[in-house]
Amino acid sequence: MEPITTIASAIQAGHHITTVLKSVAETLKASGKSETLSELIDAQMTMLDLVQKHQSVILQNGELREQVKKLEETLAITGEVERRGDAVFLKADAAHREPYCMHCWGNARKLVPVTFTSLNCPMPCQNLPTQVGRSLTY
Repeated sequence: MEPITTIASAIQAGHHITTVLKSVAETLKASGKSETLSELIDAQMTMLDLVQKHQSVILQNGELREQVKKLEETLAITGEVERRGDAVFLKADAAHREPYCMHCWGNARKLVPVTFTSLNCPMPCQNLPTQVGRSLTY
């Protein structure tokens, strides 16, 4: 079940239970049984709290699923990357034509292309030739 569908179902169930509890409360109020009415109001408040916590857990679950997906993608790429000198390359790039920043890969697992005309790298890397005035070795 998709997280959005699950959240919508939880919200709908919570609203239904709350509506049922309100109906029972009105019936008890009309019958004059006030001691039972306060217990029902407590149950209603507890139910609302549980629904809210359930929704929070579902949202957190969706976020964690996204994190797992990103980690799995990074893990899959890890096997496709190799270090050579001051850069990393995709193994599919046998001619080593497109170097990637070793610092970005090592620290953030991001493949940031190293170019000689611009600094694509968001980090203060030590291996960028334009930043330290030297050529990249690989």
